[in-house]
Amino acid sequence: MRAALIDETGYVANVIEIDDASTYTPPEGLTLLVTDEAIAPGWTQVDGVFTRPELPVIQAPDMPGLPGVIAVPGFQAQIDELADLILALTPQES
Repeated sequence: MRAALIDETGYVANVIEIDDASTYTPPEGLTLLVTDEAIAPGWTQVDGVFTRPELPVIQAPDMPGLPGVIAVPGFQAQIDELADLILALTPQES
């Protein structure tokens, strides 16, 4: 069975598979909650409701002829590099 290890604030610290919840002792400061919901570490649980974390997003720079792109921080350098390559390969108007 699937179970979440939740801290006192409701933060899902881990999700594990266990055979028998009654024989499992969670680490100190965590509570075991058996669930069949598709959750992952980083989610929160309040009053029995799990909530997915909000991922920080940024707006990529405008590129001529290309729509705006939403990017997750940490990938911006790769996105900028790809944008430069795309612009270099795009025929320019005379």
